[in-house]
Amino acid sequence: MPRHASRNVRHRPIHLVAVLLAALALIAGATLVAPAQAAQQAPARPEGPCDLYAAGGTPCVAAHSTTRALYAGYHGPLYQVRRLSDGRSRDIGVVEPSLKPAPDAGGYADSAAQDTFCANTTCFITTLYDQSPRHNDLTQAPRGAFSGPAMGGANNLPISDMAPITVSGHKAYGVFIEPGMGLRNNDTRGIAVDDEPEGMYWVVNGQHYNDGCCFDYGNGETDSRDDGDGTMETSYFGNAPWWYHGNPPGPWVMTDQENNLVGCVNPGSTSKLCADLPTMTSRFVTAVAKGEPHHWASLGGDARSGSLTTMYDGPRIGPSYDPMRKQGAIVLGNGGDNSVGSQGTFYEGVMTAGYPSDRTDQAVQANIVHAAYDGPQLTLAPGSATDTPPGLQTFAPGAGQQVTETFTNTTGAAAVGVKLGLTPPVGWTSVVTGTEDTSTTFDSVATGASVSATFTVTPGPSPFNGDLVGESSWTTPGQGSRRTTRTTERVRNTSPVKINEYRTGTDGNPTNAFIELYNAGDSTVDLSGWTLTEHPSEQAVDSTITIPAGTKLGGGKTYLLGLAASGLAAPASAGDRTVNVRSTAGLAPGQQVRIGTGPNAETRTISSITSTGATGPRVPGKLGNAVRLSGNGEYVTLPQGIVGGLDDFTISAWVDLAATSTWSRIFDFGSGTGTNMFLTVDGGGAGLRYAITKSGNGAEQQLTGGGQLPLNTWSHVAVTLAGNTGRLYLNGTLVATNPNMTLHPSALGSTTQNWIGRSQYPDPFLNAIVDDFQVYDRALSDSDVAALAGGQAGAGTVASYRFDEESGPTALDSSGNGRDATIVSDATAASAGTPLWQPLPDGPVITVPAGSTNVPVTSTSGFTVGQKLSVGYGDRIDTATVTAVGKRGTQAYLAAAAPAGATTLKVTSTSNISAGDTIRLDIDSRIEKVTVASVGTPGAGGTGLTLTAPLEFAHSSNLPFSDRGTGVTFSPATRFAHESNEPVRPLGSGLTLDRPLDNGHPVNAAILDDAVTGAGYQGSPAPDQWFGGPALAGAGAMVLRDADGRVTDSLDYGRLVDPWLAEGYQAASGSGRSGCTALVPAVTSGAGTSAARYPDGADTDSNCADFVTTRKPTPGAANQSVLSAGPRVSLQPSAGGSTYLRHDDASNDVLLSTVTASSTAALKADATFVKAAGLADTSCVSFESVNRPGSYLRHENFVLHLQPDDGSSLFAQDATFCPRAGNSGSGTSYQSVNFPTKFVRAFQGAAYLASDGGTNPWDDAASWAEDSTWLEATPWAPGP
Repeated sequence: MPRHASRNVRHRPIHLVAVLLAALALIAGATLVAPAQAAQQAPARPEGPCDLYAAGGTPCVAAHSTTRALYAGYHGPLYQVRRLSDGRSRDIGVVEPSLKPAPDAGGYADSAAQDTFCANTTCFITTLYDQSPRHNDLTQAPRGAFSGPAMGGANNLPISDMAPITVSGHKAYGVFIEPGMGLRNNDTRGIAVDDEPEGMYWVVNGQHYNDGCCFDYGNGETDSRDDGDGTMETSYFGNAPWWYHGNPPGPWVMTDQENNLVGCVNPGSTSKLCADLPTMTSRFVTAVAKGEPHHWASLGGDARSGSLTTMYDGPRIGPSYDPMRKQGAIVLGNGGDNSVGSQGTFYEGVMTAGYPSDRTDQAVQANIVHAAYDGPQLTLAPGSATDTPPGLQTFAPGAGQQVTETFTNTTGAAAVGVKLGLTPPVGWTSVVTGTEDTSTTFDSVATGASVSATFTVTPGPSPFNGDLVGESSWTTPGQGSRRTTRTTERVRNTSPVKINEYRTGTDGNPTNAFIELYNAGDSTVDLSGWTLTEHPSEQAVDSTITIPAGTKLGGGKTYLLGLAASGLAAPASAGDRTVNVRSTAGLAPGQQVRIGTGPNAETRTISSITSTGATGPRVPGKLGNAVRLSGNGEYVTLPQGIVGGLDDFTISAWVDLAATSTWSRIFDFGSGTGTNMFLTVDGGGAGLRYAITKSGNGAEQQLTGGGQLPLNTWSHVAVTLAGNTGRLYLNGTLVATNPNMTLHPSALGSTTQNWIGRSQYPDPFLNAIVDDFQVYDRALSDSDVAALAGGQAGAGTVASYRFDEESGPTALDSSGNGRDATIVSDATAASAGTPLWQPLPDGPVITVPAGSTNVPVTSTSGFTVGQKLSVGYGDRIDTATVTAVGKRGTQAYLAAAAPAGATTLKVTSTSNISAGDTIRLDIDSRIEKVTVASVGTPGAGGTGLTLTAPLEFAHSSNLPFSDRGTGVTFSPATRFAHESNEPVRPLGSGLTLDRPLDNGHPVNAAILDDAVTGAGYQGSPAPDQWFGGPALAGAGAMVLRDADGRVTDSLDYGRLVDPWLAEGYQAASGSGRSGCTALVPAVTSGAGTSAARYPDGADTDSNCADFVTTRKPTPGAANQSVLSAGPRVSLQPSAGGSTYLRHDDASNDVLLSTVTASSTAALKADATFVKAAGLADTSCVSFESVNRPGSYLRHENFVLHLQPDDGSSLFAQDATFCPRAGNSGSGTSYQSVNFPTKFVRAFQGAAYLASDGGTNPWDDAASWAEDSTWLEATPWAPGP
């Protein structure tokens, strides 16, 4: 039975006598009421999908929806929202049946309750309640093999009002998933495991998707990690072409069965193309997936009409998927391993016990169609962006703008007397543009039709953050009184001070960062008490930058913030003589430092900097000497571009681990978090992993195998690439192969951050001894790798580091190529820290109470007895002295099945598990806790964990479990309670000052030292204000607030870190789409690269459109973005006519469109480019947009886009094309400089990089010569 009276559902107490009296009254009344009167009852609630599945013998074990009840008898909450303004929460339930004002069966979401509760603030969906009796509610997805942008790597929560729709003629909201968002339950009840049969369906937005991994709903891994083929079974919607897929461009209904998105199976063929898999383009899509032993099927259809179509029905993919090894978690919005690159919108979905019949699925589809999903009835958007609403409209006091209100009749009947109007904030005015009327009325609007009115809205003089309310009312003939619906647009009315330009760092000084503010108005603005908060991805918000009292900014003027050489890593109190700092780079005893800014700043002399030892001490190694890396800020930096010329390669090394820290790197070569290749000792709990990406961690190509490396034992590791086949070796044994590794090191360009022992992310440093690190320009054979693992010295042809020096910071390259490396130590500074332990599947949140002297941690790297640590953040931070360093938490799984009665568990890792530890096994009715008696060796053939008592239940192979470890112990005890994912940070030994501090100073107070020239902001002009941190990262968010806390400007850069701060249209869909964010400027040499508004202060409420990158940063001066030298051209396909290549204003898409003399000036500019000297080869060309200076035509995954130059060598290559004689015999063809067999080709309305025949659809040989030939026409937008 469905849940009727569960948590958050209140019922008045009913006494038996009252029930009997009421029943007698009803009986008596029935004899007195006329038949016509008796018929006047509210309509019955409609039956739901779960009623149909129950009738079909496959009952729901999970039922989730934000739009409607999925049982006729469900009366509980659908979902919960939490307000950003005060942190309060509210459950949103269903509307009950009613008779007036018109008969209404109810059953749909009470959206009015959300609108009232969330008025003038942002709300997040915190819980998606399970309507089934299993209580499988979905909450914030925890960190897994991939990390989300929220604190500690958790995923962001969805914003509650981003997907308004209509269901059953009434307003409701869907779950709008942006990259980095997701909901999950790893500790479920009743969900299928192993090869048990199950089914699932969901309703999604068929026009909101991308090719990122993976927009899923269904059965996932209980540890949020990739536990091998067949460990998950979900429905998938999107256009990822990497596995079994339909004809591009998609999207498609498919399934995710782990390590495979599957739209079909092609027995006997290596082809991954599902030729018969249809593209799904309807506004609402129903997608069904179901599986049973040896068999699976998927179905799909338009959720508003018709029946379901079978997408696939047949055998499993192969033996590694048959039998399935499902684990029983529920995922929504991302992959089983928490891949976070996907986007989409969810409305409802269920999971069943048992394999539903097609007949039942078709009945459910009919039920969905009857629910009448439709678009929103009422929308508000800036008058200039009705098709791509940015989600925000920014006003300046007294300055009017246009707002368009659109009513769409989704009622199913004619709407008569449709009135449109606005309710502006107090002190604002709104009139229908061109009139003095405050509303307008339309006589009649047919079902499905739309009408619009544009209003001129003028704000008052007072600053405001909140909602502009739109309202529409109408009459439906025969249904009584008028109906009303409302909608809102988020608005700001503030002084026009903008975050105008920023730089994250430069080559050689990654902290050479600044943030510039700009007054885009004419009047002086008092900035006293304004704040800027900078929030790096995955980190906690510890501090804000507060602008001093008396600061005024004139119209057209800038205010420059510079990152100091260092900053406090923990609060410092008056009387302290030792301070813990973010960085010690360039600091030395005897130097004077200024601590803090403003009236509390004070100057001290550094008396000493305690070191933990010599830089990279040499110790006896596997072959001669080796380098010892402490795990506390030590690493080896290799020359820039060391792997930039490699296609095939081998990298090998000997490693002796002192600690297994999740994501700690053996090597990491890259230019930041977006572009890198690395080998980690522990990829999210899965052990040894190699990965390469040029689009962030959601698009990695991986090799995972070998499990956890043993501690205090030499292990030989090697990774090779031959063609597209990658191989991973451990101790000479091949442990992983991937034949689809199309990314080679050369695709990463000239990488600037090439490290042994350090990650591009704030992951733990490597705590290990490293020896014989070799880089080859070819793939060694199995026997060659075995020889190295047998003790043969390496002879890398690119670089060879034997670490046989006696001491010192230089590691010699013995290959003869002169690529010496440098050993870096920053051991006295605070390290990035580690999240407080998150156990899976139990948890995912544990609470360590106030008064504790120990915390479990994800990594123990960097913690040193006698040094300080901090736990928590903001105003709930504890600092203490480390008294003992124990073992980190472990996430592992069973290496073999464990029968009931067994006293031993075979496990994939025994690292960091101790006798006496308690481990919870399994989920649902199979849960039991076991105590470890002794610890043996890992693997199916190892001795495993001996238990103190026999197992009560049988447990499957690959069953995940966690062990919290013994953690870090400290004194004094904590003052506050702390939860999973809060930061636990080693603070290092710090700086000792010549005398105690007179004042207290907060976290990230600036530490200034005029003698430091290689850290922090350098150059001219001097900043108006220094800040001590956090350092700008590869992704983050910034928010500028006035003295009363109202937001005046905001942005997300690199990824959607704080989605509520993002400005711009977030629903653009297709390949490569990932929302709208500002740019991440590349870390380049010289003055570096910055992201800047151009011209200064330009603001269309779109982070992705308002910022350009420039290689001419101008801190404190007018922003520069000058077009390159060269002629202007417009490009036509060889057929000529009126078709031209252009970029899309609302996205980075490159399209083929009709352009004529009557076209708008904007369209003509979109179709005009500067033919500049090639960025990577001056004998070739690059095409720069004339209306997006600094942005060029660039191929990415062989699809052309318009993207800003990020300064990287990879971008330069991707944006350079060499003109050749036309492939068709006339005109010009443009050959890719880094893929010389491919040319720019017009194909199906877009532009691609294509070869004459190949694996991609655009490589089709038919008409290739004509389609890859272009005409350089007279520019539609000639220069001045």
